[in-house]
Amino acid sequence: MVTLILATIMITALAGLLIKWILEAQNREARITWREYAIGMAVSPIAAVLVAWVGWTMARDSKLKFMEYWNGWEVAAVKEYVECTRDGPCRYEYDCDPYIVMVAYDCMCTTDKNGYTSCSTCYRPETRYHSCPYVDREYNFYADTTLGRYTIATNVFPENPQAHQWRAGTPIPQNVISSAGTGEPPFWVAVRARCEANRPGPVTARRSYVNYILASEHTLMKESSGDILDYQSRKLLPMLFRTVQSFYRADKVYFVGWLPQDGRAWQEALEYLNANLGSQMQGDLHLVVVKDEAVSRNPDRYVFALKAHWQDKSIYGSDALSKNGIVVLVGTADGATVSWSRAFTGMPLGNEKFIVMMRDGLKGLPLTAATLLGPPASRKDAKGIHYPPDGAYGPIQRVLWGADNPATKFKRVSMSGDDGQGGFLYLKNEIRPSTGQMWTIFIFTLFICCGAWLWAATHHDPSERT
Repeated sequence: MVTLILATIMITALAGLLIKWILEAQNREARITWREYAIGMAVSPIAAVLVAWVGWTMARDSKLKFMEYWNGWEVAAVKEYVECTRDGPCRYEYDCDPYIVMVAYDCMCTTDKNGYTSCSTCYRPETRYHSCPYVDREYNFYADTTLGRYTIATNVFPENPQAHQWRAGTPIPQNVISSAGTGEPPFWVAVRARCEANRPGPVTARRSYVNYILASEHTLMKESSGDILDYQSRKLLPMLFRTVQSFYRADKVYFVGWLPQDGRAWQEALEYLNANLGSQMQGDLHLVVVKDEAVSRNPDRYVFALKAHWQDKSIYGSDALSKNGIVVLVGTADGATVSWSRAFTGMPLGNEKFIVMMRDGLKGLPLTAATLLGPPASRKDAKGIHYPPDGAYGPIQRVLWGADNPATKFKRVSMSGDDGQGGFLYLKNEIRPSTGQMWTIFIFTLFICCGAWLWAATHHDPSERT
């Protein structure tokens, strides 16, 4: 940043001299006196430092922002009643009840000898319309969750909308009914059923956070692997999921070389596990199931390649594997039994006990969603929402929750070090704006600084003008 500021000051000084010479050579009324030049050169460095510092900070902070999954639970299904009135709050309306408004306009205009035009004000009647709703009520449907409120549908007509005409005898066009929809949305009905039964469903969302490690271009803490291209050529490296569908659902189970018949059950089971993991420990689990003989011969090589691939900003940008990400990999030779297992997290340090315990910790178990992830179910009691309903934790959950050894319990590592583990705040000093951002800062700073010469040229300084 120092180089940028010095370059700005030097160019500003030369630009001031050039403008001063041009104005004097052309004998312009606008001039820059030496006193004005001195004032400009006194102000410009201050402006350069302030503007460059603000621009540098904004550019650096923009590189710190990454996205991660937050996980939680449904809380309640909310149905909002909206009473419709003329010119009221409802969305679906039509023109009705015309009335007359006198509108002013210019008339009888004349132009005098000096070219000045004057007009009189006249009035003419214009027809305006009120807005009448088609139905006497509309409904809004929401799902309240531990991550906030989600809008499921708005301005929906009641069942049999023709029986709810706001003005009797005014039928509702079918295209309007189709556009608005009628009755309770099926998704919302399912949410209500789960919440009323104290069996809330899982929720996930994408949220921003700060990651100094991914933002830094120089730190040695990021994984690298020369095997990525080899695995990609054999289609063994899945793309990291980074989207949300159906309002707040996301797939986080990856099948490589093997596809189960109950793939949906695997995704749902992990969604429920993540809901509890996210609400209690702010974690987010991804499960990778691999059936490949070459991978099974050297699982660690594959694990390093996958982690480096998922943390590659050139591919995923701000969606690279997040710091709260937990990845469990299981291998299988026959599609029925786990032959090996590994794990890693989105951070280079922390949760080492968990990673060690997961090393072949699932070997020999049946390769089923129920065994590894548990059932897609939940329960809500006076203490909150829990998974699984009867506390029957599976092997992955037992390690994550530290059920057998508290040292394996997952802990979200703090970037700033407020968890007493040191943190990675020092990496912030490594982060630099991109080349494009640097040029933008430089040009904007130079533009602001050269504004001093615009002031000087238009400022009247009779004491030093000849």
